[in-house]
Amino acid sequence: PKSKVMADSLVASEFFGFVPEKLYQEVYAIGYNEFLVAVTSLKEVLLQEFPEKQEEVERACSSLLASYSKQFDQQWFTRFLQYCSKNIFVVPRHVPVYEEDLGREENQEAVLRLEELRHCIMATEYLNSQLQARVKAMDEEIERRATLLQQVKKAERKEELLQRARELEGQLKQMTNSLFLEDHET
Repeated sequence: PKSKVMADSLVASEFFGFVPEKLYQEVYAIGYNEFLVAVTSLKEVLLQEFPEKQEEVERACSSLLASYSKQFDQQWFTRFLQYCSKNIFVVPRHVPVYEEDLGREENQEAVLRLEELRHCIMATEYLNSQLQARVKAMDEEIERRATLLQQVKKAERKEELLQRARELEGQLKQMTNSLFLEDHET
């Protein structure tokens, strides 16, 4: 049916990004034009060699062109078109292109797998956001503990200094007492 061919053409153009039938037409035009140039060149050479047989040369070239066109269309180009349609420009069956294709039985498995993948992506995104929140909380805790550690180190240093000051104070008292005692003794 023509609608099926049209739908296939639309599917192919959407899948490949170009219309394969246009490519076939271009290949046909190139092949035919090259043959036409060759026949025209042959005709010119024959007319130069045999100017007296112009009518026969033109009839032979026209016959050659008609015969080649028939052979080219029926044999080579038809086979080329069939080969390309069946082997090269084939839209895989599992590729849903239209919304109505999503209902086809062979696409149901792909649709289910796609839905599973969507759920996996959503779950992964949720887990990722949870992990990011935990990492942020851990970074904040590490920063808080680093600050506390610095405060403890400062406090320990202050304590050491205070202890040293007490020791020095004790030594100073001893020295003061011993000097005072020496002054009283003398």
